[in-house]
Parts: sequence; structure tokens; C-alpha cells
Amino acid sequence: MSEILVAENVSKRYGKHEALADVSFNARKGEALAILGPNGAGKTTLLKCCLGLLDFDGKITVDGVDVGTNGAVARSKMGYVPQKTALHDKLRIIDEMKLMARIKGIRDEQRCREVLEMLGFWERRKDPVGSLSQGMKQRLMLGFTLLAMPDVLLLDEPLSNIDVEGQISLLNQLDEIKREGKTILISSHIVGMGNVIDRVLVLNKGHVAAFGEINEVLSRLRVRNKLYIKLNDKEAVSRALEEKLMQQGDVYAVQRMDEWLIVECESRDKARVISIVLDSGYQLADIVSEAVSLERHYYELIKR
Repeated sequence: MSEILVAENVSKRYGKHEALADVSFNARKGEALAILGPNGAGKTTLLKCCLGLLDFDGKITVDGVDVGTNGAVARSKMGYVPQKTALHDKLRIIDEMKLMARIKGIRDEQRCREVLEMLGFWERRKDPVGSLSQGMKQRLMLGFTLLAMPDVLLLDEPLSNIDVEGQISLLNQLDEIKREGKTILISSHIVGMGNVIDRVLVLNKGHVAAFGEINEVLSRLRVRNKLYIKLNDKEAVSRALEEKLMQQGDVYAVQRMDEWLIVECESRDKARVISIVLDSGYQLADIVSEAVSLERHYYELIKR
């Protein structure tokens, strides 16, 4: 996939406070990139720099357009959903959508219907906005950005202050939008986002703590993985096999529990461990690998 948004050595200061320090990353067409970090990490500042709403040092381009020198054109390629919803609760949903369309200079009412149908609001179009849950209001805000059919969507903490059901619904909607070839940047201090996210940018105190595909990030962390290997004969595990496994550079612990052999190793070395057991003449009845997730190791990243 080609890169549609590229940030190079982006820095931003507020007086003596360094909000962003030499941040570089890219977002590809048709992918979802999560910008993760604790409160105050610089996530919102980075999104505003991408939109050209703040002055900054460095360079950001969107589809080849320099945000710093041609902000209006760059912004025309992006849609932004802020963290806080700013809606008119007494207006009907359809009227709120039409109002936002007029503000954006869109006169095609059919486009309003298309967006409302896409987000599942058409049947409720005559309901007041105030009748919507917080999660549904967040989806309606997303709809406003989709009116102009931008190439890149930037969402600031979209999962905050909405319940689990609302989070799942919003993530499913974002996954559908991504499948249409849109690029999505999601800032969040919430790590778990299912299978929607393709890559992550982890910020901490304005610095890049990690950037890449989730498996790559975990690999660089040298994450340990527990591998449970069930043998046909619980008496079969010899001391020689234990010693052979422990001689491997990335195996940290080996123990026996009845017919199970438990090996603590790096995730990338699971296949090698299994191969050693098989080559030693043992028959395997079952293999269970303890799940390794970014959620579990997120705080290791931001402590560094």
C-alpha cells in the first residue's frame, strides 16, 4: 500500500513544554493506524498538526500536499472527528445532517441520505439528536466527516465516554469504512481495538515509543510467550530435553506439569521449540500458546 500521510521530524513546543519531539511516521492508503499513549502524550497535538491547525517544526504531507504551506488543500482531503461532540440536541437527526452539509458547502441532499443509511440512522432520521446515546452521537459526528468523502479520517479519542456496545458498533463501522479504501487515524488511550487496527504509533511524553505493525512492536519488546506442549507420555520428558531447550538463547524457563511441558520463550521462537521436541523423538498430543497482545505489554512501552 502506498503512503498517503507522511510526518517527518515533527516537533511542537508550548513555551518550555515539549509537546512533540521529532515524531516521524506514515499512514498508508486503506489502513487504520492507532495513535496510542497516556493522557498528555501528545496525541491530540499530533492530530491538530496533521490538520494544519497548529504551527510546528518538521513536515507533514497528505497525498503529496504540504500541510505547512498549503493547509487548506491538505485539509480538503481529511475529515476530523473531535473528542467532544458538539450537536444540537433539539434538532432532528436529518436536519442536523443537512445543516452540516450546508456548512461544508454540500447541496446534494441525496448525499445526506447515503451517509445516514450507511451509519444506520435513516430509520431514525426524524428522531431528535438528544435521543441518541453517546456512542451513537459519536457515529453521527463521524457521518459529518463522511459527507465530503475525505481520503483520510482523523478521530480524537472516539472510544472515550461510550459503553462497550457503542465501542464495538463504532469499530465495526470504521472497519467497513477502511474496507472502502479510506485511511483512518485513531488517537486513543484505550489499547484494545479488535482487528480494526493495522499498525500502531505509541507516544509517551511527546516521543515515539514504538511504531509499526503490532507483531513487529511486540517482537522488538522481546515479549516472552508461554508454550504449553502436551506429550503422549507424561513420564517421557527427559532431563536431557529440558537442558537442550534451556541451551537455546531465547528460552527462559522449562518446567513439567504432568503430561504438559511448559516452555517460556520469545514469541518468534515457538516453532523452533516445537521442532526440537519433535526431533528428540517425542509425540505431541496438543499445543497451546498463551495469547500475546499489545494490551498486555502496552505499559512496558510507555515506561521506557
